[in-house]
Amino acid sequence: MVPVKDTEQAILLLTAPADYDKFQYENRIKPDYCNAGGLSVFEDGEWTDWYNEDGQSIDDIIRKRGG
Repeated sequence: MVPVKDTEQAILLLTAPADYDKFQYENRIKPDYCNAGGLSVFEDGEWTDWYNEDGQSIDDIIRKRGG
C-alpha cells in the first residue's frame, strides 16, 4: 500500500508498473506479466474501495482515459 495525495497520483502509481510490464511483454523481454492494484480509503475504521461521486472506481477512470 502506498499513500497518495489525490486520484491523479493514484492513477500514475497504478499505470506505471502496468505500462512497464506491457512494454516488456510486447518486446519479448519477459513471457508473462500480471498486476493487481486499486484505490482504497480508510473510513469509519475500515479500508474500503474508493468510488467517485459518480460511482466510478479508479479502474473505471483509468479505462475511460485509455489506460
